[in-house]
Amino acid sequence: MYVWIDPGMRKCWFAVLGAKQEILEAGVILQEDNTDDIARLDNIDRFIHDLFWRFPPRICAVEQLFFTEKNKQKAWLIYGVRYLILLRARQAGAQLIEVSPISLKKTITGNGNATKSLMTQVIMRLFWLAHKPQYADAVDALWLALMAWTKRGNTIER
Repeated sequence: MYVWIDPGMRKCWFAVLGAKQEILEAGVILQEDNTDDIARLDNIDRFIHDLFWRFPPRICAVEQLFFTEKNKQKAWLIYGVRYLILLRARQAGAQLIEVSPISLKKTITGNGNATKSLMTQVIMRLFWLAHKPQYADAVDALWLALMAWTKRGNTIER
């Protein structure tokens, strides 16, 4: 299995690909705004543990973090989420991959400055999606799962 997880405290996106580049599961761990931070970490940890139990990962790709003025006050919590993901992946025996957004875009489209719109179009075509995903972050999850896929020497089928 090829797993990608986008660490976040309120929304934590994930995607799991099978051996034939098929989407086995993709979605979001969505938490209420009034949930305290430690409960959020606990919820994410439980979800990741369950996800890795159901889909033992060979490779787990995690997007490299960057912070803006908007989200830097919660940086320590995001690093906590990231730590939980990396720890669970290591415990599951997965190869860990960290990917920058630019590197990801370049791998998928050939252009490190690709727009979200272009990335969405490419992902829809690669996975034969009939409808555009509701959230751009859902597309991000599929990008990174594909990145993990290519790291094993697999080629992207179009």
